[in-house]
Amino acid sequence: PTRVKAGECLCFLVQNGLKGNYALEDVTALLSDRKTDARLIPVACRILFTINNRRSLMPIVERLDDEELDEPVRIVMVEILADFLNGLKVSADTQRAVNNALSFFARVLRKKDEKDASRYKYGAAFRRVCAYAAGMVAPGFNRKGAVLILISALEDPDEGVASTALEGLIAITNQNFGRKPEAWRKWFEKYAATTVSYTHLTL
Repeated sequence: PTRVKAGECLCFLVQNGLKGNYALEDVTALLSDRKTDARLIPVACRILFTINNRRSLMPIVERLDDEELDEPVRIVMVEILADFLNGLKVSADTQRAVNNALSFFARVLRKKDEKDASRYKYGAAFRRVCAYAAGMVAPGFNRKGAVLILISALEDPDEGVASTALEGLIAITNQNFGRKPEAWRKWFEKYAATTVSYTHLTL
């Protein structure tokens, strides 16, 4: 608990103008060490976001795959990741991190329970926050991939997941075909077939 409070204090101080050199490696080590107390993981993510160093993104993405972390912890991690994605500057490192994050979101949104194919492996709250984060992908990154993930998420039986996916689609594309996956797919296929470059367009 003391270390959690210390991390929260550091975030507060940085947000209020504290200047200095921060040992990024000390914080990312908390994420990479599988023995780190799970309570410290969200705090480490918040510190990395507050410091706002582009190298901070990948350690969060890489730790998301840890199935030993319970869903509430990973939900907080994805929420922080969504804040990162909104307004992220393009670089080779951030492109790779965003692509990896999108792959993770797709798995969470699509993975079915191994024992019961009619059920999803992950809870609705976890799926919903992944749909939200996919909708936060900034221009210059793989927004086409995000759109495809969100179109599939429209078919999610959970109202919150489907609604969040629609909000993300509208935000990214400036289009609104409602909760009709086939209409979105038809538009996407036409758009992708007629567009040479997505650099200066919504996607």
